[in-house]
Amino acid sequence: MTEESFELKGSDGNPIYVISNSEKGVHFWWEYYARPGVDESDLEVSFDIEPETIKHIFQRFNVPAGTDYMSGFKMISDSGKGNVLQKEILDGIFPISNKFSWMSW
Repeated sequence: MTEESFELKGSDGNPIYVISNSEKGVHFWWEYYARPGVDESDLEVSFDIEPETIKHIFQRFNVPAGTDYMSGFKMISDSGKGNVLQKEILDGIFPISNKFSWMSW
């Protein structure tokens, strides 16, 4: 993680995504590495959320208009609603772009 990124956390305080600014709005990613000796895969997921969608997300989560992207998502994370945002992204309520997922056994 860099100074320009942070972890979006759920209500339990566990990280859900790492978020950073991108040329197309905000970039989200998540990586999981299999535990040695356990039959599970490495996983990686990444996607972007574009400015128009960010505006709708901020309205939905009562982030004040004019708040910069990183501060707004940090407010959502700090409010314990990262899980709600994640579910709404996964349910397609908020469109994403540049989707990438990878799994390795």
